[in-house]
Amino acid sequence: VDEISESTEDALCIKLSQDRRWLAVGYADGIIQLFDRKSDESNSVTFSGHKKGVNSLEFSDDGLLLASGGKDCAVILWDVVSESGLFRLNGHKAPVTHLTFVQNGQFLITSSKDCFVKFWSLKSQSCFYTLFENRTEVYSFSIFNNETLMAVASAEAELVVYGLTWLSEGSVPSTSQDKEPEKKKALSQLHLDGNVTEDMANRYVRVNLRGRLLRQCKGRALQLALSPDERFLLCLGADKVVDVYRIFTEAESSKRVAKKLKSAKRKAASDDTSATVTEEDVKKDVTTIISSVGEYRTHAKTKRVDFTTKCRMDQSCTANYSLIIWNAHSLRPVACLHTEEMSDVTAALFATGGGHVIAGTK
Repeated sequence: VDEISESTEDALCIKLSQDRRWLAVGYADGIIQLFDRKSDESNSVTFSGHKKGVNSLEFSDDGLLLASGGKDCAVILWDVVSESGLFRLNGHKAPVTHLTFVQNGQFLITSSKDCFVKFWSLKSQSCFYTLFENRTEVYSFSIFNNETLMAVASAEAELVVYGLTWLSEGSVPSTSQDKEPEKKKALSQLHLDGNVTEDMANRYVRVNLRGRLLRQCKGRALQLALSPDERFLLCLGADKVVDVYRIFTEAESSKRVAKKLKSAKRKAASDDTSATVTEEDVKKDVTTIISSVGEYRTHAKTKRVDFTTKCRMDQSCTANYSLIIWNAHSLRPVACLHTEEMSDVTAALFATGGGHVIAGTK
């Protein structure tokens, strides 16, 4: 067991870069410590920019950028190589809860307790789209299926799934002659279909509501964890339940659509109704692409969940100072890790192919 004690403050979040070289730790006082795991030196880099605790950290795919979201409502971009801050993104009115890079690092998506999910352009350093359909505090979200689907976790009893359509810049006509007709068309579409979200100032993405998934957990949803192969999605709740969802491949989804279509036609025939069910109607059902397959039930409140890189097991850290390793397929615990040095665990993740676990504590 190795221990890093660079701060006396609580470690609120930890994050590894994709190449597993950089380890970032966010503390309750707003300080971020960056460790180079491939360096023989034990010195760390300190980033100081948040006025309050750091809630979320995310590396870009190449590991050159680090984004942080804090309780001070701010999002800050850091340059890992030059060890300096780049710029600050202001717009959220409540603590930032989660963030992630998309579209090869061009954009950043953030969520907050102000109920909003914001889309930022790093080139212009501005927010180009705000998803405001959520009615309660947003705690986490997950992007999957080649960045075309987004699941949002909030204080509601359901996960909300949105479809994302990414556009090339300039796809929306900007001439004064075409602007009004396009705006009227968007407003008309909104009037006819409440699921469609349009913003004519947004040239990068279109968002539409795909559906809602009921959670077994009765409390708020605190975290979403996506398996590396994007086959499973975990939803950590505020109680002792972790919901497990299966994300279907395109082939599996097609089979589910065909099966549901056949069942719907059989039911319509038995009910002797004139209504016709089409394949497009069935495809609107969100359970054709993602569906609940079970849940983990722990004996204590769970703080954090994560998958191994090989997606064979996942872990959870509980409030009784231990880490539990679960088998992702059988939904059964296989090991429990505990040491005397381990105080109240606040964050945890797998490292180095799943052979090691990194835990943040109070």
